[in-house]
Amino acid sequence: MLPMHAYSGHIEPSLARIRSGLIMMKAKSRGEHSVRICLAVWLLGAAWPLLAQDQPRPQPAAAVTEIRSGQAAASAAGKAEATTMTLSGQLSLSSGGRPLRSEEAQDAVVYFRPDSAIAPIVPTTPFVIATERKTFVPRVLPIPVGASVRFPNNDPILHNVFSSTREASFDLGLYGRSEGESYHFTQPGVIRVFCNVHHAMVAYVLVLDTPFFGKPDAQGRFSLKGIPAGPGELFVWHERSQLWRSKISDGADTEVKVQLDLSKRRVPPHLNKTGQPYRRTRADEY
Repeated sequence: MLPMHAYSGHIEPSLARIRSGLIMMKAKSRGEHSVRICLAVWLLGAAWPLLAQDQPRPQPAAAVTEIRSGQAAASAAGKAEATTMTLSGQLSLSSGGRPLRSEEAQDAVVYFRPDSAIAPIVPTTPFVIATERKTFVPRVLPIPVGASVRFPNNDPILHNVFSSTREASFDLGLYGRSEGESYHFTQPGVIRVFCNVHHAMVAYVLVLDTPFFGKPDAQGRFSLKGIPAGPGELFVWHERSQLWRSKISDGADTEVKVQLDLSKRRVPPHLNKTGQPYRRTRADEY
């Protein structure tokens, strides 16, 4: 038997020896057949590393891997977070220097108008102001320009919803309990809505040229989230106060405190839809 180092040369001599060994095995007797087969297998095993060594190995496919340093990753994350901001705050109300109940803050509207142009967002379903127990519910409704408001009558008596405001003058007529009529608001402004039958019924529709608005809760807290970071102006409106406004310039999350003094009457002086004073009549009973 040949020593192991004899098979560490080139592959051609090794294969020649293998072929010679196989020829010799065929010339021997059948009794030595199994031994010669084992020898042939051993010879093939010794030559196989040479065969594998000479064959070219496939190269892995090229791949592109993006590697960011900690500073670059933090910078990218900061830019993503900086695209929006949150404006929150506390609204406090007073009248003649005396604090008022915070519940009335729910009739305020908080809205933000960015300096950059914002595409209008018009909802596909109308907003609703209902007449219930001779009041408008809700009393104050903010909507974007282009939205519609439906005015159902949930009372067992007649109502006549109308407005004489320049930006939206309409008269929905006299109707009883029903789903009511709708009106499409196309111009921004503060729209005062009345009932031609009941003088004390009043509602406000704030038609806004910005989609970023909301109302404070019963404690006077408010929060506008997801608004575009950047300069703009924050407004707080209440029917009985002057408009509050403040410039926002840094584009970061901001907490503000707003103090409003309510000096206007809750039911403003107004005429009926024909421009005449309301007739004093006994209240409807139901």
